[in-house]
Amino acid sequence: MTLPRPQGAPPAARATRALAAAVILLLPLAALADEWSARPRISSRLVYDDNPRLWRDHTNDALGVVTEAAVDLGWSDGASQLTFTPRLRHNEYGSDHPELDSLDQYYTLSGTTSTDRAKFGLSASASFATVLSTEDVVEETGGRERRDRKVDRDSLSITPSFSYVLSERNTLGIDFTASDVDYQGPGYHDYQFYTANLSLGHALSERDTVSAIVYLSRYDRTMLESGTTLRVPFGGGSLLVPVRGDVDATTDSIGAQAGYERALTETLKGRVAAGVVRSELSAEKARLPWGLGSVELVEDSTDWGQLLNLSLSEKLERMTWDLAASRTLSPTGDGVLVRRDEVSGGLTRELAPRTSGRLRLVGFREDGLKSSVDYSDRKYARLEAGVSYRLTPFWTLSGQYQFRYEKYEYADDGANSNAFWLSIGYQGDKWAVSR
Repeated sequence: MTLPRPQGAPPAARATRALAAAVILLLPLAALADEWSARPRISSRLVYDDNPRLWRDHTNDALGVVTEAAVDLGWSDGASQLTFTPRLRHNEYGSDHPELDSLDQYYTLSGTTSTDRAKFGLSASASFATVLSTEDVVEETGGRERRDRKVDRDSLSITPSFSYVLSERNTLGIDFTASDVDYQGPGYHDYQFYTANLSLGHALSERDTVSAIVYLSRYDRTMLESGTTLRVPFGGGSLLVPVRGDVDATTDSIGAQAGYERALTETLKGRVAAGVVRSELSAEKARLPWGLGSVELVEDSTDWGQLLNLSLSEKLERMTWDLAASRTLSPTGDGVLVRRDEVSGGLTRELAPRTSGRLRLVGFREDGLKSSVDYSDRKYARLEAGVSYRLTPFWTLSGQYQFRYEKYEYADDGANSNAFWLSIGYQGDKWAVSR
């Protein structure tokens, strides 16, 4: 499977062009639409966090205001739908924490069209945001360093999908996702992540469905950029020399999963899927100047692992809840491919006609693949609890508490933070125009 890496244009330009191409592909749906709609959204929240950067040895509390504005645009003709949402977010923490201030842009696009037996879909997202990673990273010289400075990150993801009803009980599904993440600053690793899935589903009964999935992925990471200083052993000591050209590492994976889904009751649904994945890592050698040769950064290797997905969810009249567990291969924010074991659960309940409560827990453990030299093994947990009160049909007042915990395997201590949010939000009425 050969998957080319985009070249030439700057990351932001590539993301803009790709999103524009997706819009153009779906414009025929909008031209034939029977209905056009728009719904504005805006919110502002006061945030206090006693350790926003998750430092291990000490805290540095911050008070700020986060304002978001978005509009949901839609087109529909019954058989086909198209939605596009631009969103802006402004973070303002004042002169004490300029590193937390940013103005971020997010764009999402999704569209579907159906025939009697087939369904085509396309979704895309792009973001141009300033981030301050809480993840530890590895210096080019091999040591560890905490990247607590601001860096701009451009991210693009596109997913086309296709499903077809083969017979009364059998369905075929194909989807492909391409993601491109680029950091506009040193110390972070740009990467591209491609995944493809082929699935077959068979309905055993009205409540029971079994499935088989074949999984392919390619993860291409820029380990070192041209001009990076590398520490090379020389004459009993070390020599600092710049790297010539970018150095990439590629991990190709292939896996298979079997799944079973059952509607336990009219409101309760459960799903389980398990499989195995084989990953092969290959890395380029870093070329040195002045005829000094090259340095092998990572040895080629093969790694075997498991894929797992478990979920249970129920939707009642006044309450919804869900539980999930999974084992997947995914990149960290710093651009390292890891095996992630994750559990999550959530509960939303109507406490009164205008009041609702929300509880959410997410925890995961990340382990680097067998070939990893990034010391990326870590544990992370996040707990959120909040209450919302609907002031009017359009205005909502909310309060929320958030707890975070993070610990790296190599570190003696972990880090935690406590945050409190008070927000007010407006969601306008849907403006619709029909032909």
